[in-house]
Amino acid sequence: ITAGPYFRPHLVRTVAAADCPVDFIGTFTGAGTPAPDDADELDLDHQAVGGATSGQIEEQIGGWLDELQRPPDIALVYLGTNDFFNEIERSTTIANLESIVDALRRANPNVSILLAQIMPIVGLETSVEALDTRIAELGHRLDSTASSVEVVDMASGVEVERDLLDGVHPDDAQSREMAARWAGALDSLLGERCRL
Repeated sequence: ITAGPYFRPHLVRTVAAADCPVDFIGTFTGAGTPAPDDADELDLDHQAVGGATSGQIEEQIGGWLDELQRPPDIALVYLGTNDFFNEIERSTTIANLESIVDALRRANPNVSILLAQIMPIVGLETSVEALDTRIAELGHRLDSTASSVEVVDMASGVEVERDLLDGVHPDDAQSREMAARWAGALDSLLGERCRL
């Protein structure tokens, strides 16, 4: 969802169209396969890893942050989907997410974090909803004046049969909706610097 050709190209286009002073960063670049026709014109640096669990990201994030020329000012975190396919307990996912927030704050004590509640998964809707409740609780608990954590609702209104290609990944319309929800959260952080 994060590494593939889903919401990221749409979000990058939205930011570019608003002439926002935003530089997407990460040790990877690209928009997945198939790449959009305008990929060469987009800022597609990122730290997304297809198929990764929250634990795999938690294990690697410190090294990735060390590789960057500067730490992120804003981090978009969408994790938990692949945990379901690896039978990882919700409590472990939440602990991993908290550790990821800690790592981001060690790199930049003033980082702002946009923490997504994940979209439903066909056949696992109730379990995903329970995880999303825990993600919201975590976000509110970790939010601080120095380093904000804003929970971004990616789940509301999503119908698995209508909006997901395979019961997991968003179709183009839902990818655009995801980008719009990220943009709305970014807008509140960027303030007068630009309007998305």
